[in-house]
Amino acid sequence: MIRRTQTGRLGYVLVEVIVSLVVFSIGMVAVMRTFSVAANARGVAQDYTVGNFLCQKLMSESLAMPELPEGSTEGNFGEEYFIQRWSRTVKLIKVQMVAVPEVQQAPKKRRLSSFRRKLKRRGIAAGIPGAPAAQAQQGGKEIVFREITVTVSWTRRSAQYSVFAETRVPVRDGAMSNVRA
Repeated sequence: MIRRTQTGRLGYVLVEVIVSLVVFSIGMVAVMRTFSVAANARGVAQDYTVGNFLCQKLMSESLAMPELPEGSTEGNFGEEYFIQRWSRTVKLIKVQMVAVPEVQQAPKKRRLSSFRRKLKRRGIAAGIPGAPAAQAQQGGKEIVFREITVTVSWTRRSAQYSVFAETRVPVRDGAMSNVRA
């Protein structure tokens, strides 16, 4: 009788060990999956950081160019950033100006900020970037803006990601020869 009890007890311990190994392995699979998801999320966050940096860099270069032709261009960033591709679209937009009423000056003199002094020296009307004050008073004139859109895109694990930046810059009078009517 003693022998029978020990054999039954040994079988019960073996089943406990097997069940605990199964539970442990299921838990380890969940933990490993969590590490995999966290590593992928870190990679995507790093890609977005690099993408934003490259997008700002390309936009700065675009704004520094004196003549930027209308149309679309695309390319890549070379060997250092080989997975990112860029595209830039430039459109010219005509905006009809509206008459701006004369603003009454305050009786007491206020000190203007350096930004407002610069605007006043350049003759820029309030509320309309790039518009000379004389034209703003008349109204009915057109201002031409260059709309620049920069997009940086990349692929990670067969998923497509992208970031973009867009701005509008007034076109100077000498650069208006390529404006379509």
